[in-house]
Amino acid sequence: YNSVSKLVGNPDILIYIDSSVDNLMNQIHKRNRDCENGISREYIEKLNEKYINFCKNYTGNMIKINGDTCKFEQNENDLMEIVWSVVRNIRNLKHYEN
Repeated sequence: YNSVSKLVGNPDILIYIDSSVDNLMNQIHKRNRDCENGISREYIEKLNEKYINFCKNYTGNMIKINGDTCKFEQNENDLMEIVWSVVRNIRNLKHYEN
């Protein structure tokens, strides 16, 4: 990330779906992808901790979504809440022109 962000800068909006390890493991299990079958809980715990630390230190514009309670893939209201959050954030960007 650091080397790429130096070249292109931060995104206008970072959307972070914060999820418990239990939920992440359930999502992996539900997808049942061959390439994900060998992923250990320990690996997911470490990766999740890195994402949490990254987001704590992130200084850009970020939308944080609770992945344990927000079911945007099943609930249209949850999806629309995310969409409107993105729209509001875009409108607040300094370089946004209507």
